Amino acid sequence: MKLGYLFPSYIGWNGEEPEVTGGAETHFLALGRALARNMPVTCISFARSEAVVEKGLLRIVFLRAPIRAGLVNARANPLTRRVFDVLREVDVVQCQGVGHDLSLATTIWGRVHDKPTVVKGDGWSGATIARILDPRHFCDAIAAQSRLEQAQYPQKSYLCYDGVDTEFFHPELSTDRRGAVFVGRAIPSKGIEHLIFASSLGDFPATVIGPFPESDYTAFLCRIAASRPNVRLLGRVNKTTLREELQRASVFVFPFVHYDFQGRYVKDPELFGLACAEAMACGTPIITSRNGAPAELVEQFSCGITVNEGRPAEIAEAVCRLSNDPELWKRLSENALRAANRVLAWDRVAERYLRMYKQIAERTSSASRRWGGYS
Repeated sequence: MKLGYLFPSYIGWNGEEPEVTGGAETHFLALGRALARNMPVTCISFARSEAVVEKGLLRIVFLRAPIRAGLVNARANPLTRRVFDVLREVDVVQCQGVGHDLSLATTIWGRVHDKPTVVKGDGWSGATIARILDPRHFCDAIAAQSRLEQAQYPQKSYLCYDGVDTEFFHPELSTDRRGAVFVGRAIPSKGIEHLIFASSLGDFPATVIGPFPESDYTAFLCRIAASRPNVRLLGRVNKTTLREELQRASVFVFPFVHYDFQGRYVKDPELFGLACAEAMACGTPIITSRNGAPAELVEQFSCGITVNEGRPAEIAEAVCRLSNDPELWKRLSENALRAANRVLAWDRVAERYLRMYKQIAERTSSASRRWGGYS
């Protein structure tokens, strides 16, 4: 069986390594590498210049696509027929992101050419045709990142948690842990301001790591952090520094919200939370908002504390509770580390994806496929 794995957006290529900027890109490349230990994998994405990289059973193809005039942030939604020239060589196709028009086109192409297709639910939230005609209607399976997502599409969904590099992310036993850390892009749905407010209420140091795009939200965060000397806004850091900060922190705080700082509603603020998995691999307990995928990790693996979203006082109370109860902290830390190694390590994640591919390949070969489902 040969897999074609499509990331329908720009990653970038510097001539030696892909330019990874976030969790989605990390997942795409790491899962592709893990799967290629057991099957031929062709990963397809987009860059400023074309390139083909081959290593063992892994082949990464970077294409150039025409920018679609008039489309806001068009680089995030490339569309080209050349993708299908590459996909003709594979047996199963996986698309990462439901909001991209290329994911929609690929799932429809799979129906026409009898290629089983899988869709993974994260993706760009811009204005696209795929926001009207959902690719999940045409695909054969959905790789759900949480039970919450799986429940939305029970007939097609397979639970496939995202993974983490447990060889790189690990605890540092000699480190004196203190304070809280957040890792992620500074966008309103992350609720970073609630950690900043909590750090004042609980009098603990807080570190915020991740890209700070030029926006009203970034300006807001900078303004409220300026008067709080125990808050550090580090911005983007390299991978080694990220690991060190996760190892030094007493807790990882992920205060995502469904209503942002301007009162706007966000349906799915977080589908998984790669940074949560990285924190777990470092043995760092998680404090996160209820009613979301990160809370599912905490509850499933007993590796942290959940709080009501938008409540800095509850975050402060949870941080102080773990700081004052070393036995509780140790138990949650051990649970986090165990879950990371046994469930979220990339080889374990790849095993679940392989089972899914085999099941849908068998199902599509023995069933009469119709638009939107099976007869």
